[in-house]
Amino acid sequence: MKHPCAIHMLLLSCVLATVAFAQSAAPDVRGVDDLANRLEALDGTNALAYFELAEEVAYEEQGKRALPIARQLYVLAYEVDRTSSPPMNLGPSVCLALADLAESHVDRRWLLMLADAMRGMSSRTGQSVDTQLRADAAHTARLIEAMSHARAGRFRDLRDELVRIGINTSRAAGERLRGGGALRAGGEWAKRRLRLAGLESRAADEVAEGLVTAAGTVPCPTCKGRRTVDRHDHEDGAVIGIDLCPTCRGMPASLTINEATDTLLLRAQALLLDAQPATWNAQHLIDPAGVPMRDLDPDELAPAFGVDADARFWQPLGLAPLEGTWSGEE
Repeated sequence: MKHPCAIHMLLLSCVLATVAFAQSAAPDVRGVDDLANRLEALDGTNALAYFELAEEVAYEEQGKRALPIARQLYVLAYEVDRTSSPPMNLGPSVCLALADLAESHVDRRWLLMLADAMRGMSSRTGQSVDTQLRADAAHTARLIEAMSHARAGRFRDLRDELVRIGINTSRAAGERLRGGGALRAGGEWAKRRLRLAGLESRAADEVAEGLVTAAGTVPCPTCKGRRTVDRHDHEDGAVIGIDLCPTCRGMPASLTINEATDTLLLRAQALLLDAQPATWNAQHLIDPAGVPMRDLDPDELAPAFGVDADARFWQPLGLAPLEGTWSGEE
C-alpha cells in the first residue's frame, strides 16, 4: 500500500500536468494592445482611427462586447468620414466590413447593396447597381430556371442554361473561353449573382458548385432522368407498358441532391426572384428572422445599428477595456 503523501504527490503531479497541457493547447489570444487608451484617444475627427480599431476589435478581441463595439466603431468611422473635409469615402469599406460581421443574410444583403449604392458606380462594369441588375435580368432568369432543372433532375437542361450564361457573360466581358470554360464561367457568375442577392458567401459557393457538379452528372443510371422505365414482355421482349423507375422511384435528382441542398436551392431561387411569399414557411426559407428589407439610404446605417452619430467619444465605466459607453462630449 502506497503512503498517503505519495498518493497526494501523484495527484498533484497529474493536476499540474493537466493544467500545463491545457495552457499549451489553448489558443494564443492576445487581444488588442493598449485598447483602453486607444478607445479614449478617439477624438471624433480621425475616421481612419475608428476604422482600423474596429478591424482589430472585431478579429482580435474576445468576449460578448467585442462585436457590438466593433460594429459601433465601423459606423462611427463612416459618420466621422462623411463630415470630414475632404472625406476619404470610407462608406463602401465600412458596409463591406459590417457585412462580414452580419448575423443574417438579410442584413448582409442590405449592407452589400448599400456598399454598391455608396460607390455610385459598380467597380466591375461602371454601371450603377440598379442598372447592373437590370442588365443581368436575362441571365438571372436562366439561373432560376437552371435551379428548377437541378431540383427536377433535368441535368442536361441545367448544363445548357449554365453554359449559355457562361458564354454570354464572358462575351460581354471580352473574355475568351476554352474547353469546358463556359460551364465554369456560368458557375462563377452564379456565385457572384447569389452573393449580390444576399446569400451568404459559403452558401452561394455551395449552390453554384453543386449546380456545376450536377450539370456533369447522369441523374439516374437506370432511367437516365426519364423517371420511368419500359416494361417488357418476358417472352418476346416487346414493350407492354411503363413502370416507375425502381432506382430513383421517379425522383432522379434525389440521387444527387439531398433534402438540405434542395432547401438551399429553394431559398436561393426565392432570393433571386425577390418574391413576396404567401406563406410563413416560404418567408422563413428566405428570411428566418422575418426582418423586412431597409431602404438603400446611407442615412439609415447608424439607426440600423442603434448608433448615435454624434456620440463619438468613449467613456470608460469599468476596469475592463470594453466596459464603457459612447458620449457626445469629450
